[in-house]
Amino acid sequence: MQTWQRRLLGLFVAAVVVCGLVYAMRIREGEAQRRNCAASLAQVGIALHTYHTAIGTFPPARTLAKDGTPFHSWRGQIYPYLEQTAVRYPLWQDEPWNSEKNKQATEIACVPYHHFPQTPENQNHTSIVAVVGEGYVFEENRTTRLKDITDDASSTILIIAAPETGIPWAEPRDFSREEFLERFQNRQLGWPSHGFIAAFADGTTRLIPYETPIQQIEAMLTIAGGEKVDPAARGESVRYRY
Repeated sequence: MQTWQRRLLGLFVAAVVVCGLVYAMRIREGEAQRRNCAASLAQVGIALHTYHTAIGTFPPARTLAKDGTPFHSWRGQIYPYLEQTAVRYPLWQDEPWNSEKNKQATEIACVPYHHFPQTPENQNHTSIVAVVGEGYVFEENRTTRLKDITDDASSTILIIAAPETGIPWAEPRDFSREEFLERFQNRQLGWPSHGFIAAFADGTTRLIPYETPIQQIEAMLTIAGGEKVDPAARGESVRYRY
């Protein structure tokens, strides 16, 4: 083998090694992001269950003012139950979420509610949302108790994580069934090549693959539909249980 051939072969081998290292680093980075996402969901899940212990139900999807306008989201209602390190300023429940008095709290990021990359323009947006619909944990004008969940709790979705929601964390707005399913079908809920992470009513956080049949996804949203959910449809645990 001539000198130039040996050099060319050496460069080729070096390039293959570098590509392999970059690929491995990206895999590890993706795994770390998913673990951080699951940790945020777990922290919010703990606050939801702590709220349930104190009040007797999970919070409503949103509270309404006397004139019927949205007042506070469920995220705002569990705000006092988050870990103290996450709560920097008080959120006044007797004032609308976007009142002048609440701006100090609502215009900055609330750490557990965002973990996908943020920009200065959306730093106060949430990455954690509920899917609001009839027969779900979060339903308009109704609150849910744990005993209302007669489906398997390990197959009942409580909350999910999603990037670029466009929702300030304190705003009383979440995903409708239609918006959630559209994002799921377009792979816009988490990681396009993997799936999305959800916290379940039994305290687990799981990565649900996009290959899961849509009927199984809908079955995991209901609390008392009686549908059978294939254990494989629930995806894999992401090492966090709350």
